[in-house]
This record gives sequence, C-alpha cells and structure tokens, in this order.
Amino acid sequence: MFRKRSVITFACLAVVGVMVGGAVWAARQLPNIRLQNDIETWLAEDDEQAEALKRMEAYFPKEERIVVSWDSSDLADPRMAELRDRLTNVKFVSKVRTAADLVQQMTQWKVDHKEAVVRLTGVLIGRIDKNTDSSPTQAVDQCPNVSAVVTLSSAGQADPAAAIEAIRMAALESGVPESELHVGGEVLTSLAVDREVWTATWNSVDPLQRPPVFAISALSGILLAVFVLRSVRVGLLVTVAAWFTALTTTALFPATGHTMNMVTIVMPTLLVVLTVSAAIHVVNYWRRAASTGTESPLREAVKIGWRPCLLATATTGAGLSSLAISRLGPIRDFGVFSTIGTVLSFVVAVFAIPAMLRLFRIPPGSIRSEHAVWRRIALKVCRHRKAITAGWIVAGLAAACGLQWLQTEVKVGRYFPDDSQLIQDSRFFEQNVGGISSVDVLVHFGADDADRKLFLDRLELIREIENTLRQHPNVSGAISLADFQPKLARPAADAERSVRMKDVLRSRRTESKIKNGERAASAEYLSVPLPSDDEWTLSDPVDETWRITVQTLLSDDLDYGVLAQQLSSIVEDRLTATTETWFDVTGSVPVFYRAQAALLNSLMRSFGLALFVIAVAMMVLLQSVPAGLMSSLPGILPIAVVFGLMSWRGYVLDIGTMLTGSAAMGIAVDDMLHLLTWFRESIRQGDSREEAVVHALRHCGAAMTQTTLVIALSLLLLFPADLLLISRFGWVMAALLGVAWLSSVMLLPALLAGPLGRMIEKGCVGEARQSKVQWPLTVPP
Repeated sequence: MFRKRSVITFACLAVVGVMVGGAVWAARQLPNIRLQNDIETWLAEDDEQAEALKRMEAYFPKEERIVVSWDSSDLADPRMAELRDRLTNVKFVSKVRTAADLVQQMTQWKVDHKEAVVRLTGVLIGRIDKNTDSSPTQAVDQCPNVSAVVTLSSAGQADPAAAIEAIRMAALESGVPESELHVGGEVLTSLAVDREVWTATWNSVDPLQRPPVFAISALSGILLAVFVLRSVRVGLLVTVAAWFTALTTTALFPATGHTMNMVTIVMPTLLVVLTVSAAIHVVNYWRRAASTGTESPLREAVKIGWRPCLLATATTGAGLSSLAISRLGPIRDFGVFSTIGTVLSFVVAVFAIPAMLRLFRIPPGSIRSEHAVWRRIALKVCRHRKAITAGWIVAGLAAACGLQWLQTEVKVGRYFPDDSQLIQDSRFFEQNVGGISSVDVLVHFGADDADRKLFLDRLELIREIENTLRQHPNVSGAISLADFQPKLARPAADAERSVRMKDVLRSRRTESKIKNGERAASAEYLSVPLPSDDEWTLSDPVDETWRITVQTLLSDDLDYGVLAQQLSSIVEDRLTATTETWFDVTGSVPVFYRAQAALLNSLMRSFGLALFVIAVAMMVLLQSVPAGLMSSLPGILPIAVVFGLMSWRGYVLDIGTMLTGSAAMGIAVDDMLHLLTWFRESIRQGDSREEAVVHALRHCGAAMTQTTLVIALSLLLLFPADLLLISRFGWVMAALLGVAWLSSVMLLPALLAGPLGRMIEKGCVGEARQSKVQWPLTVPP
C-alpha cells in the first residue's frame, strides 16, 4: 500500500513538474508574439483572387499608402505643399503626392486645368454627389476638400506606427490644427486592430478610461470560480489550469513561426472556457465521491469523469479541426492550434487537476444540499415534458428560419464603434474627398491585338472603360494614365490618308514619350517589361499592362461579390478578348469578398462536420441510431436559436461571432454527456425514467450551472471592448452558453423522460442484468 501511494505521489509530482516546465517555456515564448491583420495575406496561394493579386504586384509592386487631409483643406491650400516638403526628408516616406501636384502634372501634359480637377474628383479632390444635379464643372468652383497620398518607404513599412506619428507631426508643424487632421488607409486599420487587441489585454496608460477587458474578464473568472466552488484554493487551481492551457497553446504561435490576428486572438478565451467546463465537472465528481466515504475519491472522480470528458473533447476537437481545411490562413491556424489546446484541456482537467488537489492536500469540503432544488426542477420537467419538448422545437425552428438571411462580415473597419477616430476619419474622406477602399482593374494588351495597333487607340479604350466605371453608384472616382493625357479628336476610318498618318505619328510620339522620357512618372499606371537601361522602339511588340484604380465607398452596405462582378462585366463588355489580351479585377475589395466567402464556407463545413461527429458519437454511446440523432438535438438548438435570432434582427456575423459556435457546441455536448452518463447508470440500477432524470440532475445540475455562471458572466465583461470583434465574441458567447444551459436542464431531461429515455432504457436492460459493478458511485438520498 505504501509503495502504491508513493508511485501515485511521484506521478502527481511528474504531472505538476511538466506543468511548471510548460509554464516557464510559455513565458519565454509569449513576448515574441506578433500580430498580423493584413487580410490580403489570408487567402491560399492558389486562390483565384490571390493569383490575380500576385499578377498585379508583379507588374505594379505593392505600396503602403496613407491618405492625409483636414477640414479646411482645398486645392489652393499652401499647407499641402509645406506638408509635402516636410515629409520629403523623412526616412519613413518614399514620396508624397498632393492633389495640386497631380493637377499640375496633368496640365503639363496638355490637360485643361478644370478638366484635371474633374478627373481627380472622388480620388484626391472632393467627390461629386451623384444624386444632385450639379455638374462636374460647377463642382470645381466649390473649393472642395483635397488630400495628399503619402507612400511609405521600406523603413516606414517596417515601423508603420512611427511613420504615422511622423506624418501627424509634419502636418501639425505645417499649421494644421490637430482637431481638423484626418489620416486614413489600410495601414491605420491594421495598426488600430493591433492596438485595440493589446489594449484589451493590458492597458497601463489609461485603464480607467479604456479598461483592459481581457484582464478584467480573467480576474472576474477567478473570483467567480472561487465563489461557485466555495473554496479559494480549488477556484484558483481551476483558473490556473485553464490559463495554463490557454497560454501554453498560444505560445505555440511564436514557437512555430506563426503570427496571431483578429481571428486567433479569441482562441485563449475559448480554451479557458473549455478547460473550466471540464475542470468543474471533475471537481464535482471528486466532491460527490468524497461524500460517500470512498477510500480514494480522486481516483473515483477520474474513473467517472474521463469518459464523458474524452467524448466532449473528441466532438469539440472534430468541429475545430474541420477549420484546418479552410482556405483562409487565420481560420486554418485557429483550427489547428485550438484543436491542440482542446486536447490539452482534457489532459489538464482529467490528470492535472486531480494531481494538484492531491499534492496540495486540499479537502473536498462539504456538499451543499441541492438535492431538493434539482429534484423539484426534474419532477416539473418530467411532468411537462411534452409541452417543453414541443416548445423548444417550435422556438428552435422559428429562430432557425432566420438563418436563410445569415450574412458574414470581414470588413475590418466595421469592427470599431462609430465614435472611434478611425471611423470618423474614414467617414470624413468618404463624405468630403472620396473612397479609401480600392479596386484595381488591370488590362493587358498583347502583340496579337490587331484591333488596337496604335497606342492612342489603347489609351482611349482605357479612358472609355474608366469613365464607365466612374458611373457605378458605389464608385467615388477612378484614375489611370489616360487622365494625364488630353482627349484629342481622332480621325474617322474614312479620313484622308494624310490625316490618318498624322494621327499615327502623334500616337508614336506619345508612346515614345510615355515609355521612355516619362517612364518613371507613368510606372504606377502602365507597366512595360523593358530593362531600365533600354529604350522603347517601334520594333518592340505590344506588351503592356494598364492599371485603373477605382475608389469605392466602404461605408456603403455593398456586396463585394456583386460589385466585383459588375465591374468585371463593364470591362468585359468593352474589351475584345484575344489570345494575349486579358483583364483582372483585383485589389482590397475583391480580396475582402473572397475572404468573406471562404469564411462562410469554413463555418458551414465546421458546423456540418461537428454535428456529424456529435451524432455519430451519440449513436455509438447509446448504441442506437434514433437515440443518437435525438440526443444531438440539445447541442444544435443553442446555435440555431442564437444565430437565427441574430439573423432575424439583421445582425451581420463577423469572424469572432462565428467562432463562438464551436465553443458553445463543445460546452453543450460536455454537459449533455455528463447528464447522459448519470441517467444511463441510474437506468442500469433499475430506476424508472423519471427517477433517472432526478438522479442525473442532482449529480450534474450544480456543475452545469457553475460552469455557465463562471464562463458566461466573465465573458460578458468583454462587452465594453472598443474592438467590436471582441465585444461581440463576449456577449454572443454568453448568450449561447445561457441557451445551452437551458437546453441541458430543460430540453434534454424532457427528452430523457420521454422517447429518448425509452430508447436508452431498452438498451440498458440487458447491460443492467449482466453488470456486477456498481458504477458510478451511489449517492445517499
């Protein structure tokens, strides 16, 4: 006996030692975590839109740009030129272009001044309201706001926060009031997400104004665990185990060279939820076993709890691992690492918790007299089981009807409240200047394009396409190389030969000027594959890629997929496709659409696989196909009810909201499996279905309630987060857990008292006759 106890103690020491070593390793890795929220890098390399983006960057290298303006700016504002001059020698900036600079460049290339202003309207100069009768020429005289485009250097791309601060300081030194300054661009959005994530985790600057909600949620979880478990040491052990699981798994990101993002940032909270749920059940098993006077309550608790915990881990892990096949990199990382964390949560709950309880010699304490409460609840559920079952099914179907309007959202700007500086600046640009979200249209002409042999023919075609794109209601403006060239009268096909020859010579001079003398200035809009030291000659074959940048309005509730298709149709209608002539519609807007579509597909596959695995697990556990399908119902309904109601109300589901489904399903299945374990054992002992429901709820009701209280209340404290992605994750997760709890204590017992219990009862009759072992422990009445 002494040797056996020594072996157990040594095993417990080994488990705790591994945890300490893992915690030390994680502490060294966590400072190396990096955030990356560039959605353009999310898609798989072989994705159609990702390949189009690669083609564009092959012709036009990617540049990080920041747009700057202020309330009192206009085309004649001298502060714009001063800002440009101040930024010229800043190491974070490679070039600065103001609206006045581009107007001047156009006029130098023989474009009328007013026409130049009109062409830049909605791009760098205040856009024209397409719903009014004002003409472009009249809008020129209204002195609209203007903006400057700052392109970051390699140093600025490496440290965008410092670059933005340098731009702000240069604007203030140029005489721009800080209250009037507006800065926009995708760089600022990514930085804002990173900043809000870190602020939500720990904010030492102004914690009272912007509380670190993750830290507050974690602290509240500890206090709630201590309260519901009625023991400081037990509550601390449960929270330590949960955060060990979360932080150790998170440390795998820097250890494996991966970066975190707005998707994976919610993973630690998910793992805390799963670990706390399993740990509280194990603690309750331990206390129940101790109340019977058994010699080794911890061993009995592990004996009872490992099977339902393992099944819950398997079903939850299956749902999460299905995300690993997503074409979105962050979703794939979330699936892989959260699956690893889910397995670790099972090991920690079933082995580490008992090991720590034994080594620290923590007494189980007295069991609160809760039998009467849960007995009354169970009896009422059994008595009204038909009404409860029908009510839940009707409510679930009614809510699920809203899923037909399920919409997803990956527009990062929508993750911030309306009063945030980022949204206010974006709104200023879109209302006073133009859209800051762009679509790039690439048109490539090859040598076999016989219809457009002259350079001016190709230029005028680009102008025609651009002007048509400008008319789209979701487009504020567009710019291309054609805007820098005057629109000249072209000779008709039946014109005299001398007139046509003059046009040919003019086209060749223009082509030579742009491809040779103005090659650097036009490189942003026209790509010609010539070595830098070579000159273009007439003998060179046609090989050109033209770029039209279209500015779209992010604030509009546009469907990115429809917009991309409509813009593609406009180009296709005006372009005669030949062997070496093609076009692409790419840029941030189409990439966002592809990410949104891939996100929805990942969610559907994940849910489908998770539901399938849950159903199969229930069929195997209950040894009945109908019973397995029926027992899966309480795990599905919480998601159908909450997501369905959100869709009914018009909520758009973002990334964080969707990821709550896997966690909520895991908790619901966890509670469901523990309840089924006790119900089946009671049936094996010869009890009636009603008595078995009472028996199961007396054993599991408290643990399910404690789990829901600890997790849901602590997650609700994420609601004040400025980053709506985190805020929505918190309250949606709490809502799912609340509905899952109601489903576990009402719908599942009602089914067990009715048809589901009848099927289980038939399957357990033979087992009960052959069984000689009384398991789990019998609890005194």
